[in-house]
Amino acid sequence: MIAPDVAAAAAAGRVPKGLSLEYLSQNHTRQYAISIICITVVTFVVVSLRITSRLFILRRFGLDDSLAIASLILMVPFSALCILLMAHGSGRHYAYLLYVAPRSDIRLIQTLDFSAGIVYVTCLLLCRLSGLAFYHRVVDVHPSFLRAIRGFAALFGASFLAQLCLIVFHCWPVTSLFPYRWETDHGEYACMDWGVLHAVVSALSLLCDVMLFGIPVAILSILKMSRKRKVQLAGILMPGVLVIGSSVARLVFIIDCHWLHHDHSWKYDPLLITEVCEMGGTLVALSVPGLKPMWDRRRQWKDIVVSSGGASDVESGGGGGAMRRQSSAGVGPPGPPVVPPRPHRLRRDGTSFSNMAQLGVESRMPKTETTSSDGSRGSKDAILAPESEKG
Repeated sequence: MIAPDVAAAAAAGRVPKGLSLEYLSQNHTRQYAISIICITVVTFVVVSLRITSRLFILRRFGLDDSLAIASLILMVPFSALCILLMAHGSGRHYAYLLYVAPRSDIRLIQTLDFSAGIVYVTCLLLCRLSGLAFYHRVVDVHPSFLRAIRGFAALFGASFLAQLCLIVFHCWPVTSLFPYRWETDHGEYACMDWGVLHAVVSALSLLCDVMLFGIPVAILSILKMSRKRKVQLAGILMPGVLVIGSSVARLVFIIDCHWLHHDHSWKYDPLLITEVCEMGGTLVALSVPGLKPMWDRRRQWKDIVVSSGGASDVESGGGGGAMRRQSSAGVGPPGPPVVPPRPHRLRRDGTSFSNMAQLGVESRMPKTETTSSDGSRGSKDAILAPESEKG
């Protein structure tokens, strides 16, 4: 089916003879826009569950949670910018942009792309700082890890400034446009190559993702626990491998659409999807640990309901005639006791003793002896103690 704007351009004589109108009418905006909406909705749901778990189950709210909310707030307008870019033909064939699209739409696409780039690097910075804040809370008694995390924060900030400067000063004089060679004002600006600009931005983003999601590997290496437990913790802390895959895919799309494919604009919409996946994947990966308390509470309540149901069934004479006869004779088995949830151990300052409790991890570290008021000697776990303090 020939699109109305393509037919109008052909009637006006703007389309060269021999160029297929069906080819110019091809459009995959609808499918890609739906994909972006789905990714954004899933991310919103996961982050909302993480915040609910932190507020109403753990009853704690940290800096990492605040940064996650700020990242989510920025992700929503970024997704909207991507859909606007698609709606104005950013992912159509290059011939469509050259012969059919109005010049006003070309300028709008360039401005939206400029704005989306700034939102993209800012949102990812907040996501990564949220992850570092989470890791900082988890290993807050290990000095070497704290120094490494602060160093990563400085590197992430420097990478963000480099990306931001590349995007803002991609042309001189500074402009939000990125003129094509066939545009009349192309000679008025001295601009970087589009492919080089986005390849450098993507490479820096990939490097930051590798550093961010490489931290759990180091955390797992210092925790002393069974192999099964390490596998379980790895499943919680390391879904960031998918985020690294999105970063690699974005870099591959940039290389493909700019240097390997003559119809580069046709690959632009999939590039936008990989950017949304990178944002959403980072937020989801960093929110997975926050969902575990909610899952544990659900299992706990399920066990309590089952236990209470078994006990009441015996007391009320339910469960069949044989059970009723046993109960009346006083021989029936009692229901299992309802065990209340174990309270959190607290430090002297009143805070939770082990930040790893929300991950279900108990580190097998040395124990320090304490003396009670009656003179008896006890022990206290030294969780995640630094190497210098190990016995």
